[in-house]
Amino acid sequence: MSETPCAKNYLFFQGGPGHSRRPRSNPPTGGLIPIPGLSDTIYLTEGQPIGGTELLPSPVYQSGSGTANYIFLSISGAQSGNQTWIAPQNYANLLQQNQNELLASIGTVIPGANPMTLTFVYGPPHSDIPPPPPQDSGASIDAFFEGTSSYIDNNFVACTPDNGATNSGNNYGWVDTWSDAETITASEFITPDGVDPNEVSAVFNKWIDLANPLQSAEFNGKILNAAKGDNYYALALYKVDPCQSWRTLLANFNVGDFPNPGAAEKALLGIRAGLLECEKQNGELPTVPTTLEK
Repeated sequence: MSETPCAKNYLFFQGGPGHSRRPRSNPPTGGLIPIPGLSDTIYLTEGQPIGGTELLPSPVYQSGSGTANYIFLSISGAQSGNQTWIAPQNYANLLQQNQNELLASIGTVIPGANPMTLTFVYGPPHSDIPPPPPQDSGASIDAFFEGTSSYIDNNFVACTPDNGATNSGNNYGWVDTWSDAETITASEFITPDGVDPNEVSAVFNKWIDLANPLQSAEFNGKILNAAKGDNYYALALYKVDPCQSWRTLLANFNVGDFPNPGAAEKALLGIRAGLLECEKQNGELPTVPTTLEK
């Protein structure tokens, strides 16, 4: 059996008004930032399930500003598939008393021939969130791609009322709630706009409330209903779009590539039908006319 490299990354979500997303500062300030000194590369045996010590990190990380709690694990590139696993509230106790229960809930993770990534994300509990500056409140937000287990820089939200909130959320990861409640809606699909190299094509999966990941009443599908005067730490998870090949065909469709208009129309309807069927099979909202009419 061959050896497969596996990157182990440790990230901390540091919120507060105005961290740079587009472009990210180097080193990053705010949002998802690497935890110094913890990331590593290990080598795993292809086809051999990963052992518990590699999947079960410390329940806390001591940062300069206090204690950060382990929130979730993202696995990408494994032969067994990509996945995101949210740590239970009693993770620390289970880590000491019943590791088998934790490993069973994660499931079997099998390396393949290609490099893979394990990313462990930490964030402060709600009681430890540093308050924003006086007379300010808001949602610290960012986006995470499960296909590579890393943060991404795409534009990904629209806010209502706007008043600059959409621009602030996308570029600075901050949506102010001091003056108004805000409806923050994550995009169903994201694609690169050619401005930032750290962008992907992906489909929305879910929000994670990093301050309270298992009890998120304000989160409803793609929508975060941020109450006036409240603070949030929220991460939008995006997954590999299973229909991306169809979308690429549709985006690159050119009538001039066909011998006559009839052949072009037939091909276009075939692409639309394939995309529609793919979206239905994967529970995605249709993005082409369901009647397939021009």
